[in-house]
Amino acid sequence: MVSFFKFFGKDISALTLGLMNNIGSSQESEKLKLYTKAYDLGINSFDSSPNYLNGYSDIFLGKLVKEIGRENVFVSNKVYFANPYSDFSNTLKSSHIISTLEGSLKNINTDYLDCLILHRFDYSTPIIESLEAIKYLLSQGMIRSWGVSAFSVEQLMDYIFISNQIGIPPPIIGQYAYNFFNRSIEKELNSVALNKKINLFTYYPLAQGVLTGKYSGKTYKSRA
Repeated sequence: MVSFFKFFGKDISALTLGLMNNIGSSQESEKLKLYTKAYDLGINSFDSSPNYLNGYSDIFLGKLVKEIGRENVFVSNKVYFANPYSDFSNTLKSSHIISTLEGSLKNINTDYLDCLILHRFDYSTPIIESLEAIKYLLSQGMIRSWGVSAFSVEQLMDYIFISNQIGIPPPIIGQYAYNFFNRSIEKELNSVALNKKINLFTYYPLAQGVLTGKYSGKTYKSRA
Protein backbone atom coordinates (compact mmCIF):
# COMPACT_ATOMS: atom_id res chain seq x y z
CA MET A 1 0.00 0.00 0.00
CA VAL A 2 1.40 3.41 -0.99
CA SER A 3 1.50 6.10 1.72
CA PHE A 4 0.93 9.79 1.01
CA PHE A 5 1.80 13.34 2.07
CA LYS A 6 -0.33 16.44 1.63
CA PHE A 7 0.52 19.10 -0.96
CA PHE A 8 -1.89 21.94 -1.79
CA GLY A 9 -4.70 19.80 -0.39
CA LYS A 10 -3.85 16.80 -2.56
CA ASP A 11 -2.60 13.37 -1.50
CA ILE A 12 0.83 12.80 -3.07
CA SER A 13 2.37 9.34 -3.03
CA ALA A 14 5.42 8.92 -0.82
CA LEU A 15 6.88 6.81 -3.62
CA THR A 16 8.15 8.84 -6.58
CA LEU A 17 8.99 7.32 -9.95
CA GLY A 18 11.98 8.93 -11.65
CA LEU A 19 12.68 9.24 -15.36
CA MET A 20 16.47 9.25 -15.37
CA ASN A 21 17.91 6.64 -17.76
CA ASN A 22 15.79 3.54 -17.36
CA ILE A 23 14.09 3.16 -20.77
CA GLY A 24 14.94 5.11 -23.91
CA SER A 25 12.80 6.65 -26.64
CA SER A 26 12.94 3.50 -28.81
CA GLN A 27 10.61 1.75 -26.32
CA GLU A 28 8.33 4.68 -25.60
CA SER A 29 5.03 2.80 -25.83
CA GLU A 30 6.21 0.18 -23.34
CA LYS A 31 7.57 2.87 -21.07
CA LEU A 32 4.24 4.69 -21.13
CA LYS A 33 2.46 1.47 -20.17
CA LEU A 34 4.86 0.97 -17.26
CA TYR A 35 4.40 4.47 -15.86
CA THR A 36 0.63 4.53 -16.27
CA LYS A 37 0.51 1.16 -14.50
CA ALA A 38 2.50 2.69 -11.65
CA TYR A 39 -0.11 5.44 -11.47
CA ASP A 40 -2.92 2.87 -11.41
CA LEU A 41 -1.17 1.26 -8.43
CA GLY A 42 -1.09 4.54 -6.50
CA ILE A 43 2.09 6.36 -7.54
CA ASN A 44 1.22 9.89 -8.65
CA SER A 45 4.59 11.62 -8.15
CA PHE A 46 7.02 11.79 -11.08
CA ASP A 47 10.49 13.31 -11.18
CA SER A 48 12.44 14.43 -14.23
CA SER A 49 15.35 16.63 -15.25
CA PRO A 50 16.03 18.40 -18.57
CA ASN A 51 19.50 16.88 -18.77
CA TYR A 52 18.18 13.31 -18.58
CA LEU A 53 18.46 11.67 -22.00
CA ASN A 54 19.23 15.09 -23.51
CA GLY A 55 15.73 16.41 -22.89
CA TYR A 56 13.75 13.30 -23.83
CA SER A 57 12.86 12.74 -20.18
CA ASP A 58 10.81 15.95 -20.19
CA ILE A 59 9.19 15.11 -23.51
CA PHE A 60 8.16 11.70 -22.23
CA LEU A 61 6.88 13.23 -18.99
CA GLY A 62 4.69 15.53 -21.07
CA LYS A 63 3.12 12.51 -22.79
CA LEU A 64 2.63 10.79 -19.44
CA VAL A 65 0.99 13.89 -17.94
CA LYS A 66 -1.36 14.12 -20.93
CA GLU A 67 -2.29 10.46 -20.49
CA ILE A 68 -2.97 10.70 -16.76
CA GLY A 69 -4.17 14.31 -16.45
CA ARG A 70 -2.16 17.20 -15.01
CA GLU A 71 -4.45 17.65 -12.03
CA ASN A 72 -3.78 14.06 -10.94
CA VAL A 73 0.00 14.16 -10.64
CA PHE A 74 2.83 15.81 -8.70
CA VAL A 75 5.59 16.87 -11.11
CA SER A 76 9.07 17.73 -9.89
CA ASN A 77 11.92 18.78 -12.16
CA LYS A 78 15.43 20.09 -11.72
CA VAL A 79 17.92 22.75 -12.73
CA TYR A 80 21.71 23.05 -12.58
CA PHE A 81 23.33 20.83 -15.20
CA ALA A 82 23.77 21.65 -18.89
CA ASN A 83 20.59 21.03 -20.88
CA PRO A 84 19.04 21.76 -24.29
CA TYR A 85 17.11 24.81 -23.01
CA SER A 86 19.97 27.03 -21.89
CA ASP A 87 23.23 28.45 -23.17
CA PHE A 88 24.78 27.92 -19.74
CA SER A 89 26.07 24.74 -18.15
CA ASN A 90 26.26 23.52 -14.55
CA THR A 91 25.13 26.65 -12.77
CA LEU A 92 22.37 28.19 -10.68
CA LYS A 93 22.63 31.59 -12.30
CA SER A 94 19.28 33.33 -12.45
CA SER A 95 19.10 33.33 -16.25
CA HIS A 96 19.93 29.62 -16.39
CA ILE A 97 17.25 28.76 -13.84
CA ILE A 98 14.57 30.72 -15.67
CA SER A 99 15.42 29.58 -19.21
CA THR A 100 15.70 25.96 -18.07
CA LEU A 101 12.34 26.14 -16.31
CA GLU A 102 10.69 27.70 -19.37
CA GLY A 103 12.07 24.93 -21.59
CA SER A 104 10.87 22.22 -19.24
CA LEU A 105 7.38 23.67 -19.00
CA LYS A 106 7.14 23.76 -22.78
CA ASN A 107 8.24 20.14 -23.24
CA ILE A 108 6.15 18.84 -20.36
CA ASN A 109 3.25 20.89 -21.77
CA THR A 110 2.26 22.38 -18.44
CA ASP A 111 1.95 25.89 -17.03
CA TYR A 112 3.68 25.08 -13.76
CA LEU A 113 5.82 22.62 -11.81
CA ASP A 114 4.75 21.39 -8.42
CA CYS A 115 8.39 21.57 -7.35
CA LEU A 116 11.61 22.86 -8.93
CA ILE A 117 14.67 21.21 -7.42
CA LEU A 118 18.13 22.77 -7.40
CA HIS A 119 20.05 19.75 -8.63
CA ARG A 120 23.42 20.60 -7.10
CA PHE A 121 24.96 23.38 -5.02
CA ASP A 122 26.66 26.10 -7.10
CA TYR A 123 29.83 27.45 -5.51
CA SER A 124 30.24 30.17 -8.15
CA THR A 125 26.81 31.85 -7.91
CA PRO A 126 25.63 33.86 -4.90
CA ILE A 127 22.78 32.11 -3.11
CA ILE A 128 20.74 35.30 -3.17
CA GLU A 129 20.83 35.35 -7.00
CA SER A 130 19.51 31.80 -7.24
CA LEU A 131 16.78 32.42 -4.67
CA GLU A 132 15.67 35.66 -6.31
CA ALA A 133 15.02 33.57 -9.43
CA ILE A 134 13.02 31.11 -7.33
CA LYS A 135 11.10 34.04 -5.83
CA TYR A 136 10.26 35.33 -9.31
CA LEU A 137 9.07 31.90 -10.51
CA LEU A 138 6.91 31.48 -7.41
CA SER A 139 5.37 34.92 -7.90
CA GLN A 140 4.55 34.11 -11.53
CA GLY A 141 2.92 30.80 -10.62
CA MET A 142 5.43 28.88 -12.74
CA ILE A 143 6.41 26.76 -9.74
CA ARG A 144 4.50 25.97 -6.56
CA SER A 145 7.48 25.05 -4.42
CA TRP A 146 11.20 24.34 -4.56
CA GLY A 147 13.74 21.92 -3.19
CA VAL A 148 17.39 20.90 -3.24
CA SER A 149 19.37 17.82 -4.22
CA ALA A 150 22.60 16.52 -2.66
CA PHE A 151 23.26 19.71 -0.67
CA SER A 152 25.28 19.41 2.51
CA VAL A 153 23.52 20.28 5.77
CA GLU A 154 25.42 23.59 5.90
CA GLN A 155 24.45 24.46 2.32
CA LEU A 156 20.83 23.57 3.00
CA MET A 157 20.74 25.72 6.13
CA ASP A 158 22.25 28.68 4.24
CA TYR A 159 19.51 28.41 1.62
CA ILE A 160 16.81 28.18 4.28
CA PHE A 161 18.22 31.22 6.11
CA ILE A 162 18.36 33.39 2.98
CA SER A 163 14.95 32.25 1.77
CA ASN A 164 13.55 33.52 5.07
CA GLN A 165 15.40 36.81 4.59
CA ILE A 166 13.84 37.47 1.17
CA GLY A 167 10.38 36.26 2.15
CA ILE A 168 9.89 33.00 0.27
CA PRO A 169 8.85 29.62 1.67
CA PRO A 170 11.70 27.23 2.56
CA PRO A 171 12.37 24.14 0.44
CA ILE A 172 9.83 21.33 0.76
CA ILE A 173 11.98 18.58 -0.79
CA GLY A 174 15.50 17.34 -0.26
CA GLN A 175 16.77 14.67 -2.68
CA TYR A 176 19.58 12.44 -1.40
CA ALA A 177 21.07 9.03 -2.13
CA TYR A 178 20.03 6.45 0.43
CA ASN A 179 20.49 2.69 0.46
CA PHE A 180 22.19 -0.13 2.39
CA PHE A 181 25.64 1.07 1.29
CA ASN A 182 25.00 4.80 1.62
CA ARG A 183 23.26 5.79 4.86
CA SER A 184 24.97 9.14 5.36
CA ILE A 185 21.71 11.08 5.65
CA GLU A 186 21.06 9.32 8.96
CA LYS A 187 23.96 11.15 10.61
CA GLU A 188 22.55 14.66 10.66
CA LEU A 189 20.40 15.46 7.64
CA ASN A 190 17.44 13.33 8.68
CA SER A 191 16.91 15.24 11.92
CA VAL A 192 17.34 18.61 10.15
CA ALA A 193 14.77 17.64 7.51
CA LEU A 194 12.33 16.53 10.19
CA ASN A 195 12.80 19.75 12.15
CA LYS A 196 12.39 21.94 9.06
CA LYS A 197 9.50 19.86 7.65
CA ILE A 198 11.41 18.95 4.50
CA ASN A 199 10.27 15.82 2.66
CA LEU A 200 13.24 13.59 1.84
CA PHE A 201 13.03 12.12 -1.67
CA THR A 202 15.71 9.43 -1.64
CA TYR A 203 17.25 7.95 -4.77
CA TYR A 204 19.45 4.93 -5.64
CA PRO A 205 17.46 2.66 -3.25
CA LEU A 206 19.02 -0.41 -4.87
CA ALA A 207 22.47 1.20 -5.19
CA GLN A 208 21.98 1.38 -8.96
CA GLY A 209 21.44 -2.35 -9.26
CA VAL A 210 24.17 -3.57 -6.91
CA LEU A 211 21.66 -4.69 -4.28
CA THR A 212 19.72 -6.78 -6.80
CA GLY A 213 22.67 -9.17 -7.16
CA LYS A 214 23.08 -8.11 -10.77
CA TYR A 215 26.82 -7.69 -10.38
CA SER A 216 27.53 -10.67 -8.10
CA GLY A 217 30.88 -12.25 -8.87
CA LYS A 218 31.57 -9.78 -11.65
CA THR A 219 33.79 -6.81 -12.14
CA TYR A 220 31.58 -3.77 -12.52
CA LYS A 221 31.61 -0.03 -12.66
CA SER A 222 28.91 1.78 -10.75
CA ARG A 223 28.15 5.26 -9.46
CA ALA A 224 26.76 3.74 -6.25
